[in-house]
Amino acid sequence: MAQIEGLIASNVEITASEHSLHEAKNHLEKVGKSRKEAGGRASER
Repeated sequence: MAQIEGLIASNVEITASEHSLHEAKNHLEKVGKSRKEAGGRASER
């Protein structure tokens, strides 16, 4: 039983790190978009 609990715990950690990677990717995409928009606005001037 302890083995199963250990597996579940490590699985939860993996899922959590995948989630944070996904969050980081979304954040970088948002930053990239806002930078592109800012760059576009700057070049229009």
